[in-house]
Amino acid sequence: MVRTLKVSVERKTFLVRFEGESGGIWCSLTEHSRGSVFASGFEKEEVGWLIKHLAKAIELKTYMGFNRKYRGKSKVHLMEVCFNNHGRFIRLSKFASNKRSTFLVIPEGERGKGWEQLKNAFSSMLMVPSSNIVEKERQCRVENINYKQVGPL
Repeated sequence: MVRTLKVSVERKTFLVRFEGESGGIWCSLTEHSRGSVFASGFEKEEVGWLIKHLAKAIELKTYMGFNRKYRGKSKVHLMEVCFNNHGRFIRLSKFASNKRSTFLVIPEGERGKGWEQLKNAFSSMLMVPSSNIVEKERQCRVENINYKQVGPL
């Protein structure tokens, strides 16, 4: 089952496509800009990392930038928040062994709405939100604590 969401930011169009879990690449992000097409693929864990750091980039003040790195099994993703005369943008690079590195440039859009829309598109593709996993871990810890609080026999 292939699901596609379309996000438009300034003069660029991004397609967030769910490729399926059996194909290896879990989600793909395709950038269409002035006749050029650039694409990058993300596995499930990488999508969670991307959502988390997109949220951090949205919260950043307008004059600040940062860079974050994610090491996967066979590739490395680098997210950089940069700025120039036209405003802030995210440069999302992918370095894979024995392959040419690729990067996507994602402009902030008006008041950060472009990054927010992209984050929401990825979040809707992610089937198991990370908050559920954290909540399950808390329940396990609470169950263990309750078990220990029963007292000695």
